[in-house]
Parts: sequence; C-alpha cells; structure tokens
Amino acid sequence: MENSNNKKLNITVVTGFKGGNYGTKLQSVALCKYFEGKGYKTFILEKFNYKGYFLRYPDIGFSRILKRTWSKNDTKKFFDDKEHYVYSEEREKRIEAYDKENYNPLTISNKEQFKQLIVDNMIFVVGSDIIWQPAMGVPGYWFLDFIYYTKLSRFSYATSIGANELPKKYFFWYRKYLRKFTQIGVREKTAVKLLQPLTNQNVTQVIDPTLLHDTEFWNQFAMKAQLSEEIVPDHYVFCYFVMHDDRYWKYMSLVRDYLYNNPDMKDYKIVVLPMHKIDETQPYTVILDGTPYEFVSLIKNAAFIVTDSFHVCAFSLNYSKEFYLLRRTRKDEDSKYDDFFSRYGLEDRNVKNENAFERKPEIDYLTAHKKLEEDRFFAAEFINKALSGKLK
Repeated sequence: MENSNNKKLNITVVTGFKGGNYGTKLQSVALCKYFEGKGYKTFILEKFNYKGYFLRYPDIGFSRILKRTWSKNDTKKFFDDKEHYVYSEEREKRIEAYDKENYNPLTISNKEQFKQLIVDNMIFVVGSDIIWQPAMGVPGYWFLDFIYYTKLSRFSYATSIGANELPKKYFFWYRKYLRKFTQIGVREKTAVKLLQPLTNQNVTQVIDPTLLHDTEFWNQFAMKAQLSEEIVPDHYVFCYFVMHDDRYWKYMSLVRDYLYNNPDMKDYKIVVLPMHKIDETQPYTVILDGTPYEFVSLIKNAAFIVTDSFHVCAFSLNYSKEFYLLRRTRKDEDSKYDDFFSRYGLEDRNVKNENAFERKPEIDYLTAHKKLEEDRFFAAEFINKALSGKLK
C-alpha cells in the first residue's frame, strides 16, 4: 500500500511471538493488527541472519559475540529455572495454525532482502513484553542493531525491562542504539526512570498493546475457540499461571473448597490452561490443546479468574472480569503489576493472604474504563507521532 507521497506503508514489528506463552502471542498480534488497521502492510520479524551485514559492520558482530560470552552468566541466572514444557502434538498443530492465520513473518537472510528494506522505506517497531530485560545480555537484536547503520525509521512501543536496575556495563549500547529511535515507548514507569538518563529522547509510558483494542476486537478471537460443552460460560473459574510455584496450587485448593461450600457454585469447574507439565496433573478440567483463541474465550466467559499473568490482568480489565493475582516470587517484575493496579484502581486484586480465599467481586470498572479510554487516546497520539519519523 502507498500513501499520497508514493511512499510504501510498511512496518516490521520486532518482538517475541513464538512458543506457547499466550500473553506474548496476543500482545504481538495486537500490535500488528493495530498497524494493519491504520493501513500499513505489517510484518513480524522472524529472523535476521544476513551475515554480510555483520562482516560490513564488525562492531555489531563484535557485540553479538560479547552477548554469547560476556553476558552468558547473566542470562543463565535468569533463565536457568525455566522448565522446557513440551506441548501435546495437537496443541502444537493448533498454535502453528494460529500463527499462520495471524502473522506475516519476515526473514532477512541476504543482501537483496536487506536492500529491499531500504526500497520499501520499512519502519521498524520494537514491540512489547520484557525483551529489554538486562538478562538478555548485551543490547543488540531487540534494540534493532541490524538497522543501526541505515536511515530507516524506528521506535519502540510498550517495551518492558522487567528489572529494577540496569547494569552499567551495558550503558554504552543503550545509549548507542536508543539515540536512533524517533520515539521510545515503554510499558512501566520503572523503565522510564531507568532509560531516561541514557538518552536525549523522551521516554514515554504507554499501555500494553492488548489494551489498544476493545472487547469488540477480541471477541473475534474468542469466537474461534474450540472448547468442550462441559465448560459452561459463567460457571467455571479460570486458572492460568505462567510460572511454576507450589503456592499457586495450594491456593487453588482453597478456591476449590470455596466453590464446594457455596451452594450456588458447588458445581462450578476450575479450568486450567497449563504452562507446565505439573499443571496437567491437577485435579481440575485441563485444556491440553489450547491456543490464544481459547485463552481469550476462557477469560471472557469465566465466573472469576486466578492468575500470576500480567496479560490475564489486562484482558480482565478489558472484559470487566473479577480476578485475583498471585504475585510471583521474582520481584523484578513487580513494577508492571504495581503500575497497572495503581492506574486503574485495582490494588485489591492482589492476593495478600494466601492462607484463605476471600472473594471480592465488587470492582469499579466504570472509573477504570474511563482511564483506559484516556490511555488509548494517548497511545494513539504517541504512535502517530512516532510514525511521522521525526526525532523528538
């Protein structure tokens, strides 16, 4: 597609989108669909492996080598506790089908493909999630090092750091890459505080991409869910945990007891969308072949929700759902919940006493949604400025 100045309208989003983390997949789709709605042909970067670029610009290649060596211990400490969860074959197939339906992947492997980026006047957008986590190592790919020596426009939208501090040893690269961004949009106040001293650009807090869209948009996803008839809308509790923690399942046993002892909810099910092998063994209704479509539907139609997921909180806000958050033991990520709850008046969604389930169904979503509309307008203005391609 072209605009009135005969410049092609092309955007490539650079963010995580592979794997089975539902929040990751939905935030990436949300951003891509948002740009498509504005008339841009939108890609998502699957791979950049054009070796000629690194040979031509050895400083970029050198930083990639440092990432594999110098940063190895940082990455190991952060990611070593991550269990490799093997999905069922059916789930793999259904997630692959979801990816084909929702993404337009782009791979840059040679000089011709790289040159085409210039011809197309490609705009690059670093997307959301914690892809700027210092534990990822020396800043590079997620800071668009592969277009550093081009004049292509670039900005970030709701990118997250997921840390309370930045290693000084990486300051050089933060400064180097961020100065080429026309706008820097981050998801948390902590990220604003950490990055602002490292750049002359304004660092701006904006909402998560999933919140750019209202429920009318997300209902199109929910309609594609394939769920058993035994999962009756408004007659189940949805349970989704990104991390593995025995605390979570002890708390869910309290929720189960609450349902059993409540005459009106005695027959309600607890529905689990597993992210770990141990989740599959729980004595509840487990969805083994779920995709992001089921994820959205299960939130939309739940009686209430228990989670440790930021994106479940975001969808609960969108759908005005009763939900409860169990905090993760890793405190580096607390800021994303603190900012979110403070902004929308949802502080009481934090579970403070994990030894008893206390139901709190009353939530002031009228006020929360007014603030959300304000934030959507602000985000739209931010994106429009960023798309102008001018350094601020």
